Amino acid sequence: MESKFAIAEEKNLNPTPKTIEYLKDIVKWAKFFAVIGYFIIAFMVFIAIIMGLVLPKMNNGLAELQNFPVTQNSLVLMLTYIIMALLYIYPVISLHQFANKTNKAIQENDKNLLEEGFKKLKQHFTFVGRMTIVILVLNVLLLFVAIIGGFIGGVLSAL
Repeated sequence: MESKFAIAEEKNLNPTPKTIEYLKDIVKWAKFFAVIGYFIIAFMVFIAIIMGLVLPKMNNGLAELQNFPVTQNSLVLMLTYIIMALLYIYPVISLHQFANKTNKAIQENDKNLLEEGFKKLKQHFTFVGRMTIVILVLNVLLLFVAIIGGFIGGVLSAL
């Protein structure tokens, strides 16, 4: 039995005008989300700078009163935000490239550009999917550690 993909290749899958309209709408939304993503990245970098440079100066008095290492905590927060921004760059860029290549493919009726656009979309969703799996696994591990820590804390406090 032939696979569905082999049958589709034989039929030379051509997009209908309605499919092109759907793609145009998808391109608009992809560009919108890419622009929003760029703003979020810029905001994260801005917050990282605030956390790393301004926050320690603002909290010096509080730190001296409570013997609290604000500078170290600010550095950790700054690095966390920068790492989050760096992780967010790739999916935003690939989504933006999908939108640009697909839009150009529609305008020029170029199947190769359309294929490149969908390749970028695949890269976007592959990255986002893998990151989602990593985050879910980390959340489960952290929940497990929290439960074990709570159990150990309860046992130690009972002694």
